Amino acid sequence: METLRRTEADRDFWFTVSLIAGGVTLYVLNDFQSDQSSDRVQLLLAGGATGYAFWKWSTARGAINDQLVEGRAKGYVQLDVLPLIAPHTLGVQLALRF
Repeated sequence: METLRRTEADRDFWFTVSLIAGGVTLYVLNDFQSDQSSDRVQLLLAGGATGYAFWKWSTARGAINDQLVEGRAKGYVQLDVLPLIAPHTLGVQLALRF
């Protein structure tokens, strides 16, 4: 269970990094001038950081899926407590995932 939490934290970290790096890439593209070599280097670095962060995020997602499949095969059950919001009622819904 602790491994799954660490992997989920890793996934969330790399998702945040990929969003930030993607924003930096868009910023560099917006201010890009093709006659300056420093702009080319900045674009290459920002694009590389975005690609690497996206690759790490997708790897972490795959690891989470593998861990969930392994847990289901071993018989672990996950209990989710979800808010239930209906037009005239409020409540809590319990869901078991095998």
